[in-house]
Amino acid sequence: MYAIIAFIPIIVTIIVMAGFNWPAKIALPLAWLITAVVCFAAWKMDIITIAAQTIAGFLNSIDTIVIIFGAILIMNTLKQSGGMGVINRMFTSVSDDPRIQVIIIGFMFGAFIEGAAGFGTPAALAAPLLIGLGFPPLCAAMCALIMNSTPVAYGAVGTPTNTAFNMVSSELAGIGVTDTEAWKLGLTKWVAIPSAIICPIIIFIVVFMMVKMFGKDKSTKYAIEVIPYILMAAVAFVVP
Repeated sequence: MYAIIAFIPIIVTIIVMAGFNWPAKIALPLAWLITAVVCFAAWKMDIITIAAQTIAGFLNSIDTIVIIFGAILIMNTLKQSGGMGVINRMFTSVSDDPRIQVIIIGFMFGAFIEGAAGFGTPAALAAPLLIGLGFPPLCAAMCALIMNSTPVAYGAVGTPTNTAFNMVSSELAGIGVTDTEAWKLGLTKWVAIPSAIICPIIIFIVVFMMVKMFGKDKSTKYAIEVIPYILMAAVAFVVP
């Protein structure tokens, strides 16, 4: 029951932004207001605690904003300096096959940026590169976003995994865990293993969707043909 209540602000945000096309400057304050009401009514938080958590959330968001700002700054600098064109020509010289290009840029390049920055920057950088190579904007956005799912656990030098560990670290002593570093390594392993298994499947799904939705012949065989390259890309990512 509490889980359903906790989802209410998220569901409302999705509905008003995706369904009614509300701008974020209106939808997100509404989500905050709903969250505050839920905290007060369901979790019996006092006003001071809600205000303190609001301020803490605002301060925590600064790190994310700085990272995204840096990524957008780099992208705009590349555009204005001509660097984006150089990068596009470099990728084109590797292969003019869109299937290979989407794997190299959408997945390999995106995974690298995810590990370096995270917080949505891979899609913000990979999608414009794909568009520059001639991909339809919808196709570029779809490929960049879906392919960014597997590397998320390693985002911003492992921030998601480290955050998960920090959230439970204070409880480990209560369940008899004394070597927290070994527990953290175990957590990392069990984050990596599912990622390794699903990685080639995600890449194939993206290539399959690309050829079926945006390809000239819309034939499945064009996705099957690049399975060896998909496996090579997956191994290059999951082994390290």
